[in-house]
Amino acid sequence: MYQANHDRLTGLPNRHLLQDRLSRAIRLAERNQNQLAVLFLDLDNFKWVNDSLGHATGDQLLISVSRRLQAGVRASDTVARLGGDEFVVLLQQPAGHQELAIIAEKLIEIIEQPIVLGGYDFHTTSSIGISIYPEDGIDADILLKHADTAMYVAKASGKSGFRFFDPEMNRRAVARVEVERDLRRAIQEQEFELYFQPKFCLSTERLCGLEALIRWQHPRRGLVQPDDFISVAEETALIIPLGEWVIRAVCRQVVSWRDQNLFYGHRVAINLSLLQVESDAFVDTVERILEETGAPPRLIEFELTESMVLRNPGRSAKVLQRLRKLGIHLALDDFGTGYSSLSHLRQLPLDTIKIDRSFIQNIPNSGEDNQIVRMIVALGKSAQMIVVAEGVETKLQKDCLRALGCDFLQGFLFSRPVPRQELEPLLLRDNEKNACPPCVGCQQTLSEQVE
Repeated sequence: MYQANHDRLTGLPNRHLLQDRLSRAIRLAERNQNQLAVLFLDLDNFKWVNDSLGHATGDQLLISVSRRLQAGVRASDTVARLGGDEFVVLLQQPAGHQELAIIAEKLIEIIEQPIVLGGYDFHTTSSIGISIYPEDGIDADILLKHADTAMYVAKASGKSGFRFFDPEMNRRAVARVEVERDLRRAIQEQEFELYFQPKFCLSTERLCGLEALIRWQHPRRGLVQPDDFISVAEETALIIPLGEWVIRAVCRQVVSWRDQNLFYGHRVAINLSLLQVESDAFVDTVERILEETGAPPRLIEFELTESMVLRNPGRSAKVLQRLRKLGIHLALDDFGTGYSSLSHLRQLPLDTIKIDRSFIQNIPNSGEDNQIVRMIVALGKSAQMIVVAEGVETKLQKDCLRALGCDFLQGFLFSRPVPRQELEPLLLRDNEKNACPPCVGCQQTLSEQVE
């Protein structure tokens, strides 16, 4: 009987026993006109622990967390493990929202304390969602569902935090489920298209590259922007097949433009997600797509964010080295937000750094941002990388960046993202100006074509 009601790894009550205790607690609370609370807790980035450090280390982490949770609540309360890295804490007769907030903060704090795993201090964080009987539900399944919903909101808000459930969360949760359902169908039906945002050379003011951006042609909602579905794709791992579609579509488009003599060595940049980079099959998939499409690797550039690279620098370096061997160019996006050092950059085979738009918006009015951009440009030049400024919207910003020595610019001042049909006339016009003196970035592209 004990084994049927308790988690084998941690010894905590399992889902079956939790359901029984929660149902009993609800009946008692109804009789006595009391409240009770359900705290749904999930460890942040637990998958990375399992994938990078092994399942044995992951099990040690779960055991340590379970003991800390038990020590952080009263003996009359219940701590259960639902499976994986999901835990539930059942609190009987809480004094109110303020006490629950204090308890949630306490649990987050004790979980964040270093845990010794494999001889090293390891830090983890957690996200907590809270539902309360009777205001958020009057049966066990609803209370668990609403606490789970609140937990996902907490995780999406930056992790290492907690949220109370509210009806608006439920509406958003239902909408999210609909997006996930439609997205699965869209990937099968290939309901996507590419938009492209040009990059321009500062010294020649000619088009020197493109960034590919995905759009979803929804059969009912029309054109859907990435902000409305990329986060769902990442949460559900649908970003893997979606990202593969983007890479294949870009490669095919590059070949088509080359065959039409519309291309003058412009690289097309593709944004990568963390799940793609952490996938063991990613580089092999890229190599297969290049072979299938015949796309020249030198005309493909992958953009990774600074936070992705810093997540696991050792693994990132290995993946990037393999991509570099294929001939693909590599760019570090959103640079300046993750506080990378020069030593970090030198360990990575990067060709380009893109200055985050948050630093571009206030130059030259902000002396501090102006100085940050100046340092980033100097850092990029010292590492022999091309420096791109994104989010350029005014001529004043352009002139300032020219004075600071930036290579390429990207932003609404020059062009918004446009579909292929609108971009091709620009490519044709630019092709006619190929005799203009090239900048550093153009020279690099041209020399590679000669090789």
